[in-house]
Amino acid sequence: KDLTKASFPQVIQNTNEGLNFFPIDNKSSKGVLVLRHTIERIARNDEDVCQEVPIRWVGMLDSLLSKRKSGYSYLTLADVRKHSKRFGIQSVSEVDEALSLFHERGMIIHLTSTEVLRNIIVIKPQWLIHALSKIIRDDDLHAYDENEIKIAGLEEDYRRTFDKALASRDFFEFAWNNEQVDFLLDLMQRTMLLSGWGFNNNEKYYLVPSLLKTSFEGEMSGLQCIFDFSSSFLPTGVFQRLICLSVGHTANYKAQVLQPPELYQSYASIEFEPGLISVINSMLR
Repeated sequence: KDLTKASFPQVIQNTNEGLNFFPIDNKSSKGVLVLRHTIERIARNDEDVCQEVPIRWVGMLDSLLSKRKSGYSYLTLADVRKHSKRFGIQSVSEVDEALSLFHERGMIIHLTSTEVLRNIIVIKPQWLIHALSKIIRDDDLHAYDENEIKIAGLEEDYRRTFDKALASRDFFEFAWNNEQVDFLLDLMQRTMLLSGWGFNNNEKYYLVPSLLKTSFEGEMSGLQCIFDFSSSFLPTGVFQRLICLSVGHTANYKAQVLQPPELYQSYASIEFEPGLISVINSMLR
């Protein structure tokens, strides 16, 4: 709680219950009113909410979002720039400024860290969630159709994905129906949901740490980095993202001169440099 106050002042504290979150009971709706009143109070006092924007920006936003009714989940940057001219927005810089504001307010998703990401404006976030859930999923509960996998000739790719957390480009194309594969791969890589893997005789694979299932059994040796959250809780996804960063670091070397990482659900042994092997362990008690 003290950390969020000091480092993340934008996180609103639940002062009534002395918490830094707002518990909600989905069955009885207990807590909903408290959360609603808190949101309304914060919104009324938020200067950004009262920020004035050109009416042409509002018209542009309404028009973009209305395309969801026509089945659109995303638009290309070229289409948005062309579309914005209907509302008198002629300059590229003004379009970018408007998109940046809409993204900050959570009205659209427009990431700009790479050209591939910058070219796509997501107007329906559910599309992203659906796409990511095609990869990051419990295969025991949400298995793919075996016949479709067999017809596509991806039996081995499928097993490797969900048994070893190593997915091929072919499997991604199959899972996403060849729709915006480069964008989705770049998104997952930039958000540390996957990293490149260069330990398979130059074959191109991607590591998806969230799919690691096997538990480590044995003694740890070597340099160790232990994240001990036994007195608190481990935020979901932190360990997996750390694995992505660590494995991605090996890209600075030719993978052939490094030993393949030894990866488990909450344990990893990774050779960062020739002869330098480090152990990362998430201690859950």
